[in-house]
Amino acid sequence: MQINNINNSTYNSPNFKGLSKVLSNRIIINPDYYEQLNKVYTREKGSVGSLPKDMFLLFKRKSGAENAEKILQEKLNLAPVIGNSFENIRLLDKKDIYAKAYIDEGGFDSTDTQLQSVEMDDQLSLTPEFPYNWMYDGTKNTLNRVKAYFELEMECRALLLVFKDSGEVNVGKAKVYVDGEYHFTADPHINNWQHCNAVIIFNNKTSENHVVRIEIAEEDRDKQFTILGFGYVL
Repeated sequence: MQINNINNSTYNSPNFKGLSKVLSNRIIINPDYYEQLNKVYTREKGSVGSLPKDMFLLFKRKSGAENAEKILQEKLNLAPVIGNSFENIRLLDKKDIYAKAYIDEGGFDSTDTQLQSVEMDDQLSLTPEFPYNWMYDGTKNTLNRVKAYFELEMECRALLLVFKDSGEVNVGKAKVYVDGEYHFTADPHINNWQHCNAVIIFNNKTSENHVVRIEIAEEDRDKQFTILGFGYVL
């Protein structure tokens, strides 16, 4: 039989028995299907062989991919299922300062250089993460133990604390307060290995002014604790 493709080119092909009208039409209008037809015919040496099955799988695969792409686009246009509370999050550290953030670093007057390091972009060398941090070091400076706190006041909708986890014995815990109310304890030994740990301090619907106080646990005043930075949403 003759099969015409979408470019009206004519192909002289044998008469494959058992081809449905739908299948024939799909082959005629789609060069990919015709190519698959030729492959099957060549493989089966002039016989239809498993052509219906092969063509069905091809249709299914192509239709599935097209359908998956359509579903993906529809899902991307929907509102997030959980939410997009942190979509516009910004970094706050010693380098990236927010003008309306009021900071009293207290005893967090050192900088931690023992940081988790990763490969950035196409670089093969390791780059330390959050190098512009605030570190409390009660192991060296006994004066820090009197001011064993860090205080941040700012107006925002959501705030995250990024602190350093560690398995070292000289690292201690810190208690986190919001407007004088205890929220949680940041404990580097829960995960017990050196990496960055981001935790939510608060996530509100509206932006309000809050005072966040991070205070070294009394029993750990002679140890270390590192605030790597904060993430905030206005």
